[in-house]
Amino acid sequence: MENFRKNTSRFIIYILTILFIVGCASQRYAKLALKNEQAGLFEDAAELYLKSLIADKENINAKIGAKRNGQLTLDEKLGKFSKSYAAGDSKTAVYLYLNAKEFNRRFSSIGVQLDFPNSYEEQYNDVKHILVEERYKQGIKLLNEEKFSECEPIFNEILTLENGYKDVKELWQTAHYEPIYRQGKGYMDNRQFRKSYYSFNTIMAEIGGYKEAVQLKQDALNAAIYPISIKPFENFNSDPTFGFRLRSSVISALTNSGSPFLKVIDRTNRDEMLNEQKLGLTGLINQNSSAQAGKLMGEKAILSCKVLNLNVSQGNLIKSEAKGYYKQAKTTVVNGQNVTDYEYTKIKYNVFNQTNSVSCIFKFQLTSTETGSILVSDEIPLTKTDAIEYANSKIDYKNIVPGNWKWELVNSPEDKIYTDFFRILTLHSTFTANRNIKSIDNLANELSAEITQKTVGKLISFNPEN
Repeated sequence: MENFRKNTSRFIIYILTILFIVGCASQRYAKLALKNEQAGLFEDAAELYLKSLIADKENINAKIGAKRNGQLTLDEKLGKFSKSYAAGDSKTAVYLYLNAKEFNRRFSSIGVQLDFPNSYEEQYNDVKHILVEERYKQGIKLLNEEKFSECEPIFNEILTLENGYKDVKELWQTAHYEPIYRQGKGYMDNRQFRKSYYSFNTIMAEIGGYKEAVQLKQDALNAAIYPISIKPFENFNSDPTFGFRLRSSVISALTNSGSPFLKVIDRTNRDEMLNEQKLGLTGLINQNSSAQAGKLMGEKAILSCKVLNLNVSQGNLIKSEAKGYYKQAKTTVVNGQNVTDYEYTKIKYNVFNQTNSVSCIFKFQLTSTETGSILVSDEIPLTKTDAIEYANSKIDYKNIVPGNWKWELVNSPEDKIYTDFFRILTLHSTFTANRNIKSIDNLANELSAEITQKTVGKLISFNPEN
């Protein structure tokens, strides 16, 4: 019950503090607003009164001030609109009206109702119709001249003012997507099929289709697809199991990379299929005719990989002794007062260390089946290590302090006791340190994952069209 009262009191104090801060902000804005009003800066005053009301809707003086200065400002805005309307300046009149309308909306949203006569809306509709028609004709002229970047903002403006006006939506689509469409066709003519694909894909993603974009996107994709085969990995001084797992990882990552252009062919399955079909290819599958076989299967490149010097170090848990002191509080009575002192006893505690590591050098190269040239290659040396170090003692470690001593039973000038906070904290952290080390298998998986990421990243970024 006592805790409930304390929590309730804290909550009430918190709410009162927030209300006080909000109230102060509201009063501060209101005072600034009054100074601007007295200086004849009615719009600035109106904006400050509005901020005051946002901070505190119950501020009566701010509400009165907002209505007074807001109405003066709105009347001035509407007056400027009327002058532009009378002068036949349709564009200026339209945007002056919209500015006044938005000003009125902001005050209305906070509960301040300003007088906005309906007659102004009729005048606005008249000039808006004139402006939209003028802009429509300008846009059509520019579109016919194929000045797409100039007519697109005009059609955007019309859609903002009158969303369903004539065929403006279709005209805007032409102004916006025709340059992208032509760009895609230009890329295709220059055999830059990947860029062409992305141009048409942009159109497809945004509006679903435009002219022949659907078919052209597919044509570009068909031309841009780059089939590669992956040979079995070569293992030098390495466990073949690791190479097999790494190869599976690379194939999986390439297959699931999301690249629309890479097509992965498992070379082992490819060779088996060729042999089974018996297409008069006796002796075709050998080192000297690999490129020719690749061409037959539609491969454009072959990925060759080597795992070199796979080193596995399974560390033993090494136990050693460390020296320290056991700290005990001693209380004695001196002149009737309790005096606490500390006694330090020499002790030993156990420290355990272990390190596991896996390392290798991974080489790969992507070779063209058409020219035999090396398209992409890299050498990746990588090591994954995990180590643990922790202490253990039958004594409560919270009473152990770091130090060093020469003899256990005899004191020496060389004996040291360290009582500073940082050293004690560092020592105590070893007693609570992690005692679970990553296994060799886990480290091998991490090694494989990073090699895969680096390799696949390079292969995906390779663009044969550059």
